[in-house]
Amino acid sequence: MIYKFFGNIDFLLSTLSDSKLWFSKVDDFNDPFEWDVPYRIDISKNKEQIVNHIKLNNRNRPKEYIKAKIDFYLSNPLKLEEEFNKTLEYRKNKGVCCFAKEENLNNILMWSHYADNHKGITLGIDENLIEISHTHDWFEGKHITKPWIKQVQYTNEYRFINPFANERPSLKDVEFIKSTDWEYEKEVRLISPKFGLHDFNSSHCLKEIVFGLKIPEIVKSNIINLFKKDILNDIKIMNCSKEKDKIELKVE
Repeated sequence: MIYKFFGNIDFLLSTLSDSKLWFSKVDDFNDPFEWDVPYRIDISKNKEQIVNHIKLNNRNRPKEYIKAKIDFYLSNPLKLEEEFNKTLEYRKNKGVCCFAKEENLNNILMWSHYADNHKGITLGIDENLIEISHTHDWFEGKHITKPWIKQVQYTNEYRFINPFANERPSLKDVEFIKSTDWEYEKEVRLISPKFGLHDFNSSHCLKEIVFGLKIPEIVKSNIINLFKKDILNDIKIMNCSKEKDKIELKVE
């Protein structure tokens, strides 16, 4: 089970009543280092691979053109890096939806930072059952798919990709790397090819609703009313409270 924290009640009600999840653009994240893993090229180690790459991608060009291009890029490796890094622009259209692992359900910081100081709600979702659908620019209708789901890895090591190295991180791996400053989140990340609102199969994958310690009663009543309207079925309702004689949250 993975958990989505909500502080904005309007977003929460849309998620529950309309079965929609918001996938954010990485440019809108509060961490400027997200996905900032560029290509780096080492001429001293990869000269032969660079030459072969240029020949392969210009095989229908005249020999004089290919030679001139090889000479130019070997003399200006930063220009070659620029060409590779332009191919990463597609990332700007991707969408990310952030969840937390089950062990973070009673994490005081998570409720403080992502659930409006404990006045919000957390949704428990079975990640093995979730499917999303979204529109595409190249055909009408919506495409139903399973998002790319993976736990985030945390590191303070600056990462880059040498496109000519035999062993290198994949572009997908890079999308699940964050600074160790965020390690307390224990984040599980869902990634879609497109940012924005996505329909999802809440009736199948939504399993729990957890009310925060300070949630207003009127908000709790509105959520309960959704059950009465049969919008949600077979969902476990849970509440946060303080553990007696401990600085801990209890979820029951």
